Amino acid sequence: MANSKYQIIMDDLLKKISLNFFEKGSKFYSEADIQEIYGVSSTTSVRVLNKLVEMGLVERFRGKGSFRSKNNFDEVLRVSDLATTSTSNTTSKVLSISKENDSNILKKLNCKDFYYKIVRTRTTSSTISDLFISYIPSEFIKEEKLSSPNNYESIYKRFQSDFDINPYRLSYQQINTVEKITDSFVLNHFEYSNPSFLVRHERITFNGYSDNVLEYIISYTKPEFFKQKLVKDGLKND
Repeated sequence: MANSKYQIIMDDLLKKISLNFFEKGSKFYSEADIQEIYGVSSTTSVRVLNKLVEMGLVERFRGKGSFRSKNNFDEVLRVSDLATTSTSNTTSKVLSISKENDSNILKKLNCKDFYYKIVRTRTTSSTISDLFISYIPSEFIKEEKLSSPNNYESIYKRFQSDFDINPYRLSYQQINTVEKITDSFVLNHFEYSNPSFLVRHERITFNGYSDNVLEYIISYTKPEFFKQKLVKDGLKND
């Protein structure tokens, strides 16, 4: 089935934005521009602009028009996790390993069988700083290793030892957000009795160049233990 005009326009505009066809803060296409350039109705042009605004890529100002927002989109950045304490003060603990088949998680993992859910904590300087909830397809778990939960204190080392897979070299997608957490399951692990702000990380690591997922993980970090540095290398003048 051919792509709809709406999707064709979205794909083209997202490509232009990623290639800096529109500089940040510069004038963006108006509804009339989109109608004329792509030969579509006003309904479609409004839908396109509304979606770009929703994505945070375009800003609209009454009486002034539409502008490319200053938010990053497909930017090439160098990311560094900055240490907030000495790694010698950190320890990990496996709390539980369970075999499950929730349909929503199976969809995330792109598998139809079942998966293992591994819950771990990290303690930093005598304080629980992180909670990790990993979902791993059954094909990447050796059941004989499950007899000792400590085998999975480091899941990445387990991948390397059991399957000769180095996850640090694989592609992944990750979203970090600061959220007020109300989930008692999460809060209890941090010994919080009331809703509290935590940094939530959601990451999918892909095994190779296919849609084969190695790990889907949701983790939470106390804000005081999360610090990142982002660097963009711009053009240099001669």
